[in-house]
This record gives sequence, structure tokens and C-alpha cells, in this order.
Amino acid sequence: MPQDLSVTQSKTQSKTQSKTQSKTQSKTQSKTQSNYPIAIKFLRSMFLLRCPNCSQGAIYPSVFSFKPKELCEGCSVRYERDSGVFIMPVFLCYFLGAAFAALFGLFLGMRFGFFQGFTPVLIVATVSFVLLVYRPVKGFWLWMLWRFGLVRADN
Repeated sequence: MPQDLSVTQSKTQSKTQSKTQSKTQSKTQSKTQSNYPIAIKFLRSMFLLRCPNCSQGAIYPSVFSFKPKELCEGCSVRYERDSGVFIMPVFLCYFLGAAFAALFGLFLGMRFGFFQGFTPVLIVATVSFVLLVYRPVKGFWLWMLWRFGLVRADN
């Protein structure tokens, strides 16, 4: 009988310990990860320029900055582990800018013909387009790096 009582007490203690551990793990996990579905988390991270890990911290220090912060304020994720990690967004923006210039130039040429000032209009429109999409493309690339485990918190 005394053995049954000690076995029951040890089971109760282990259940209590496991519940306490799971609660602390869930609290820690909720601080670092949101409960959003992955598609919503991706869109939020990309277009609102938020941290892909916690969706709380801003990637950029200001609206007019093109260089991201080193760390997220919310979860301490380091955005740039190695130098040159953000070369791909430059390539993507170059590709998107060239595609935009070709399509917009085709549209302008077909709609209005080759008018005087065609080239400056096309250049200004393309540069404006690239400047508008650069930050979201960088947010997309940061999300992809996070998704594949290349962007993580320092431990």
C-alpha cells in the first residue's frame, strides 16, 4: 500500500512538472511566434515590413531608410548574419524594374507613340517603381531567409 501511494504521488508530481514546463514553453513560444497562418504572416512581414519571427518589430528604423536594423526589438532576431545577404533583393528589383520598363514602354509606345520626352518619362517611372518595390522585396527576401532558418535569434 505505501508503494502505491508513493507511485501515485510521483505520477502527480511529474504531471504537475510537465504542465508547468508546457505553460512556460507556450508563453515563450507565444512571445517569439504569432498564431497567424503562415500566408498571413508572410504578407504581414512583407508589406508591413515587420519581423518575420515575431511580427512585432519593424525591419527598418524609419520610413525613408533602405538599410534594415541589425536586430528586431521584439525577439532579438539578427537580420543580417553575413555581409552580402541582401544582394538577391537588388537582383530581384533589377529584374522587376527591367520588366516594368519593357511593359510600360510598350504601353506608352502603343498608346501615345514615340513622343518627345518618351525616354525621360520611362526612366522616371522605372526608377520610381524600383524605389517603391525595393523595401517590400527586401522584406520578402528576409522572410525567405527566416523560413529556411538562415535568420534566427542569437542564443
